[in-house]
Amino acid sequence: MKEASAPARADAAPTPMMRQFEAAKQKHPGAMVFFRMGDFYELFHDDAKLASKILGLTLTSRDKEREVPMAGVPVRAMEGYLVRLVRAGHTVAICEQMQDPKLAKGIVERDVVRVVSPGTLIEGGELDGTLPLWVLALAPVEGGSFGLAWADVSTGAFRCSETPVARLADELARIAPAEAVLPDLHESDALHGLVRVAAETLAREGLPVSFRPAWKFDAQRAERDLAEHFGAASLEAFGVEGMPAALAACGGIFDYLRDTQKHALAQVRDLQVHRTTRHLVLDRVTRRTLEIVANQRDGGREGTLLAAVDRCETPMGSRCLRDWLLEPLLEVAEIRARHDAVGTLRDRADARRALASALDGMGDLERLGARLAGGRAHPRELVGLARALGRVPNMHSALDAGEDTLAARAALLDSLREQLDPCAELRTRIERTLAEEPPVAWQEGGLIREDFDAELDELRALARGGKDFLAALQAREQERTGLPVKIGFNSVFGYYLEVTRTQAASGAIPVEWTRRQTLKNAERYITEELKIYEEK
Repeated sequence: MKEASAPARADAAPTPMMRQFEAAKQKHPGAMVFFRMGDFYELFHDDAKLASKILGLTLTSRDKEREVPMAGVPVRAMEGYLVRLVRAGHTVAICEQMQDPKLAKGIVERDVVRVVSPGTLIEGGELDGTLPLWVLALAPVEGGSFGLAWADVSTGAFRCSETPVARLADELARIAPAEAVLPDLHESDALHGLVRVAAETLAREGLPVSFRPAWKFDAQRAERDLAEHFGAASLEAFGVEGMPAALAACGGIFDYLRDTQKHALAQVRDLQVHRTTRHLVLDRVTRRTLEIVANQRDGGREGTLLAAVDRCETPMGSRCLRDWLLEPLLEVAEIRARHDAVGTLRDRADARRALASALDGMGDLERLGARLAGGRAHPRELVGLARALGRVPNMHSALDAGEDTLAARAALLDSLREQLDPCAELRTRIERTLAEEPPVAWQEGGLIREDFDAELDELRALARGGKDFLAALQAREQERTGLPVKIGFNSVFGYYLEVTRTQAASGAIPVEWTRRQTLKNAERYITEELKIYEEK
């Protein structure tokens, strides 16, 4: 049920609930607020007007006197509406009820639990598994250069670099972010001109931009926060020493993602520095002309080099191959190690087929792991994780196949084999706990496997076979007493055994029957067994 509020005069102060909405809007002024009210997410004021046009919603008014425009979407269908708004370039703040309305004293507590933007839309079924989902932050520095940091919340990947302003457009083409974040600098700031250049470049690429307070792009603050996040004494091992601009960008992007995702970003477990000395630099003209990952006709994948060579069994593999094509290696030792691994797999068709078979159906473990870390995975994805882990031993065996093992012939394959972890304990726990075909939603029931918990199995049996139990009990008591016993139920006394008053006076009533109610022509009793059943 929706909460009611008293009608207000045109000059009246906002109701407590509308003050909640306005507080959420003030915290996220650039976002459309989905405000949870019972079974609906409501939008108000300009948000409602805009949503009604984009989503085709009926525009109503919460208060005729105050004339507050309102439009709503059902909670169960929210994801579809959310996707349409974000794909139209908008950001949505989801403001949830933080307590059960039945238990609330006064107004229900609400808070924004997530902010969804073009670069953080990770709803199931909406992501292209072959493409990354980067959010990019840019931090200008004196001398005409930028620190760059880009992260993918769907996988936990986190990278950074530094680039001169002349190469900014090429870097944007290489990274291909879904959205960007810039510091909000005053016009009097010496770096304001660089921010304007970046904003104009991003606009030409059609990328949505969010501006954040400049103090969030602070290198020292970023180093402290990231070291704490990674559980490290310093960031020396990550290779970012002497890169204050990159660190400043890392601080901006990390703060932005924590603010929108509303959790600790546990899926982000590493930071990689992208160095041009390690990779061949391909400018945007070269990428476009060679049609490496996007064709010139419509920017799609058809007819590209990637489409011609991508035979990967998993989305993870397709994304990795895309990175390899866009960033060719320069170091000879790395190139030879990769060639040795590919050549070994080419020569050993049996092992290659075994690996492909093990990977087929593996799914996208990178993105599943990120959803698990963010608490957004559904039960079927957990079961899918267990099934994927069940394929890891086969991958390990394929790499060890034969006397002349693949791992022995290629150091890179040996390294990959050593990293394979079937997580046997986790897999066993999932398989022993969850049903083979659980529901998508946690609240639908049927999640726990039969025989996992005896008490739960008993309660399920009661739910499924309540009539059978009562019929069996009635038949047993009739046989024991020789009386035509009836079983009934009412809201006052619950379940009861009933016989006529004449039959009750016959002396056949068992001593364990307890008289509960006397009627004009009948007596009603309960038993301990019936009471226990009723409670269950």
